[in-house]
Amino acid sequence: MDDTVSRQESVLAALEQFEGCLLVYARRLTGDENLARDVVQHAFLQLCRQPPGELNGRLGSWLYTVCRHRAIDLKRSSCRLAPLDGACGHEAPGREADPADSSETRDAADQVRRAIATLPEKQQEAVNLWAEGFAYREISEITGASENYVRVLVHRAMQALREHPLVRGLMDDERMVR
Repeated sequence: MDDTVSRQESVLAALEQFEGCLLVYARRLTGDENLARDVVQHAFLQLCRQPPGELNGRLGSWLYTVCRHRAIDLKRSSCRLAPLDGACGHEAPGREADPADSSETRDAADQVRRAIATLPEKQQEAVNLWAEGFAYREISEITGASENYVRVLVHRAMQALREHPLVRGLMDDERMVR
């Protein structure tokens, strides 16, 4: 009985830790809120079926991989390809010091997301995962691409973003403030 309780607690902890960002990730891949929820639910059902201790510290990358594969399967079956957009909408509750600063930050983030949306899909996925804090090795595991290829994707994405008019405008605005 203790193993069952321990297993339930670990799945609930994983759900609390990863559900929000996985929903955003799945929504980027599918372009649909309901499909994204189905994808994340599938990932956690698969987690419940995993033998305890089999993931050996790879829980996050494993969940993202399961989500990615399920989203791709659903896209293939429905013949829909949607661009990746958005970012992890997981924000901790707190007090906003200045509404104007918060608004500027949201506007800047929106501009960066729009610039990212212009990248090729593989670059979008790699840079979004990188921005969420995944290492190149983990992104490689999630996407199935080699680690070197992931590095190239992120590098090229960053180069393209530096040259994108929306991002250049943000960088120019930041230089003027300093």
